[in-house]
Amino acid sequence: MKSHTLVFAGASVIVFGMVSLAEIRIVAGRSENPTASFKFKNVPAPSKNDAATKARFTIVDGKEDNNGGTLDRLHDGRVPTEDDQPSGNFFFQAGTDGGRILVDLGGAIDIQQVEV
Repeated sequence: MKSHTLVFAGASVIVFGMVSLAEIRIVAGRSENPTASFKFKNVPAPSKNDAATKARFTIVDGKEDNNGGTLDRLHDGRVPTEDDQPSGNFFFQAGTDGGRILVDLGGAIDIQQVEV
């Protein structure tokens, strides 16, 4: 029994060690004149057919702001079409520390990139 535990522990160290080597790169962009096309130099456009399209989004901590859109706005592939369009965005209640969102992709998949 002890040898199985050691093998499992050794395999875990190798797997988690490989995962921790993944590079995290944050890319941000800003548009001074937003349009429906929403193109940035270094940030990809929203997608209507990625892993999050059919995912289930759930707030696990925090409160949704009633002035904004629902959680679906985070993965519907659309962007706001006007400069000040709160209903085209999701955000947590003003005056709070924000919150946390659980994204259930429905199963295990390989993820190459996360764009927010």
